[in-house]
Amino acid sequence: MREEDVSNTAFRTHQWHYKFLVMPFRLTNAPTTFQLLMKEFMLYFTKFVPIFFDDILMYSRSIGEHLEHVRMVLAVLKEHQLRTNLKKCCFAQERVEYLGHVVSRVRMTKDQTKIEAILK
Repeated sequence: MREEDVSNTAFRTHQWHYKFLVMPFRLTNAPTTFQLLMKEFMLYFTKFVPIFFDDILMYSRSIGEHLEHVRMVLAVLKEHQLRTNLKKCCFAQERVEYLGHVVSRVRMTKDQTKIEAILK
């Protein structure tokens, strides 16, 4: 990507601003639009829904709580006419490893194997 075009690819998440340094496949306004919609989840961020770019994770203490979380998240997605790709969805998992983190029913922590690899 030409250096003068890098600033044109900027998009904002709930925490930071990012710029592409290489041309992404199918560059569109999708990341920006999606992140603006993620403001709807701000009430849930610290409780049970961390969002990484276009992936939505949920952690719950029980299956009943999980079903309620799924219902709330799907309601927000439906309200904004967003769809999920069911082939990529996993529900009611005991533990999920994602981007160097481990999401469990209690909390989200850093993946210790990744930390050990960096320390070595």
